[in-house]
Amino acid sequence: MRLTNLVLLTLLAIPAAAAERPEIAGTWQLDLSRSNFGSQPPPDSMTLTISQGKKKTLHISQTSTKPHDTRTVETECRTDGNFHPVDGPISGSVRCKWDGNTLISEKELSDGHSKLEIRLTISPDGSTATEQLHVTDTTGAGDSILVWKRM
Repeated sequence: MRLTNLVLLTLLAIPAAAAERPEIAGTWQLDLSRSNFGSQPPPDSMTLTISQGKKKTLHISQTSTKPHDTRTVETECRTDGNFHPVDGPISGSVRCKWDGNTLISEKELSDGHSKLEIRLTISPDGSTATEQLHVTDTTGAGDSILVWKRM
């Protein structure tokens, strides 16, 4: 195959790959009955809100409610596959990229010992998302599976 044909085929494939990404933006409610928090106690409820920003940036906000406590964690990630710095109470760097209908996120905390890997897979009909979390730190490792329903 000639180089010009190969370049043309590559350029034509880019819009097709982008079109295959599922719609992730919106508000998601945790399905507690289908989720597994591993050794951690489950919250009373959780909400995940995702919005699409400019330049392949996702803004992600997660609110957890437990008796007498509500916490919100917000972050942004660029889905370009590169690590980018994250400031705030949980600083470090984060890398996000798409693999088909799965958003893969890797976060390395500034302490150099803690890592969080998240795989958020959107169902074919877009109504549910399954989040697989793997945390590694100085005390060991842990896994959780969270199942979200689109609101």
